[in-house]
Amino acid sequence: MTYAATVQTANVKLIMHVAVKNDTDIVIGDIGTAYLNARTKEKIWIRAGPEFGPDCEGKIYILKGALYGAKGLANAWYLELSEHQRNQGFTRSTMDMSFWYKYEPESDLYTYLCHHVDDILGTGSDIDDVIADMRVRFTMTGWDQLPSVYLGINIDVLPDGSGWFLS
Repeated sequence: MTYAATVQTANVKLIMHVAVKNDTDIVIGDIGTAYLNARTKEKIWIRAGPEFGPDCEGKIYILKGALYGAKGLANAWYLELSEHQRNQGFTRSTMDMSFWYKYEPESDLYTYLCHHVDDILGTGSDIDDVIADMRVRFTMTGWDQLPSVYLGINIDVLPDGSGWFLS
């Protein structure tokens, strides 16, 4: 399989609606070098060049991690991220393979995450804990509480602060 699922635009809007309705923060960010976190199933052989140092130059190595441009890389990354989200207690939607949810009994609310390759959007009562846990596993960049754009959707806060205008 060489594809990776990406979130449906309707579910991005659903997460934003839930954040306004439940008065929870919404976060948006990026997982840096996402593809390099994925493990490949294919054997990729390389001959080490001079950038590997004199002790390694010329030797043959098998890569265990993904390599940009390799066939199946997007799917390898999707599987890696999915495994992590399952380990965090999230359940994947049956209708959108990039939409995840987890019930939080303490707040009686759900935490939602969606992703488009390495861009993550989430909301919920414990979203800060979820992101902190992700930071342990992945390099995270660009995390903002008030996103202005996500997947081409412009997000403007309404003047009274009661929600967002999406365009």
